[in-house]
Amino acid sequence: FNTMENAIFAHVSWGNASDEEIETAREGIEKYVMTRIVHITFAVSPEERKQNEAVDLRMRILETFLTADHLGVPKACRNELVLELAQEELRKINQYPAPVDKIHCIVRACSIIFNVLGLSREGSGADDFFPAFLFVVLKARVKYLWSNIEYIRKYRNPADLMSKAGYCFVNLRSAVSFFQNVDPRALSMTEEEFTSKLNEAKLKLLKNRPEAPS
Repeated sequence: FNTMENAIFAHVSWGNASDEEIETAREGIEKYVMTRIVHITFAVSPEERKQNEAVDLRMRILETFLTADHLGVPKACRNELVLELAQEELRKINQYPAPVDKIHCIVRACSIIFNVLGLSREGSGADDFFPAFLFVVLKARVKYLWSNIEYIRKYRNPADLMSKAGYCFVNLRSAVSFFQNVDPRALSMTEEEFTSKLNEAKLKLLKNRPEAPS
């Protein structure tokens, strides 16, 4: 993208373009290119598909027993409508082929939480936001979550990831990492209790999994 953009914007026709016009053109180039090559860049390697399955399974297992209390979700963000709105925005990430549109889904989901916290008396800092976002990510059941994160990381303009969009994206990556490596102490659970619930959830999922056709 850098090589392509440098060649385009070095042309005399862009000599008097404003920063806003150049940024709009840059977004258009990224969206145009990625929309046409998404089929060979998104979730194509066996390793990535395997990682997607692992993350999806882990999240489904944890969702069966982790509650808002375990994650320390602020009371202001426990409204079912608020949670569903944020989850729905996050799920939309798979409707778009371009990284810029995918990141906008993440930002909109985060903004719902920030807005609710901003209107409450509980505060609106990172200590309040992240637990609520964790719960949204867990309940959203976003397919290809790992691939979406890798796709944005690889193909989104790095300059955009230094803004609010970048902050929201970092929080999504952190949320997945949290669930992959969750410490029972962070959930106010003992190691024994966590392991017991984890194994119970695994068995239940395996039991309910449809049998392969013979």
